[in-house]
Amino acid sequence: MEHDEKPLPIDIRLLGALAEKCRVFAKALHYKEMEFEGPRSRRMDANPVAVVEALIHINNQLHQHEAAVGILTYAQQHLDVQLKESWYEKLQRWDDALKAYTLKASQTSNPHLVLEATLGL
Repeated sequence: MEHDEKPLPIDIRLLGALAEKCRVFAKALHYKEMEFEGPRSRRMDANPVAVVEALIHINNQLHQHEAAVGILTYAQQHLDVQLKESWYEKLQRWDDALKAYTLKASQTSNPHLVLEATLGL
């Protein structure tokens, strides 16, 4: 139906989640990108951290590591997204992950966050 420009009357977030659950990652990426690039009103409904994390995960599953790094770079530059140290791990950027965990451990006094940073290190 999409090829005939008659989209299914089903929310693209649901279609994307089902595609990912069925391990059809190319289609899941298609729907997740539609969600990310969609109208501002729909994007405001979505959690930008969850969308960025999902895009990184799906691109990694498709072995598109450069695209995953691009998503991370875009999120840093254009979105008010607090980067997670685990994203660097998913991208196998070990030096960046180490720097991020070290910075997190040195900047917080919250025992939970210190433990999380120590486990990451």
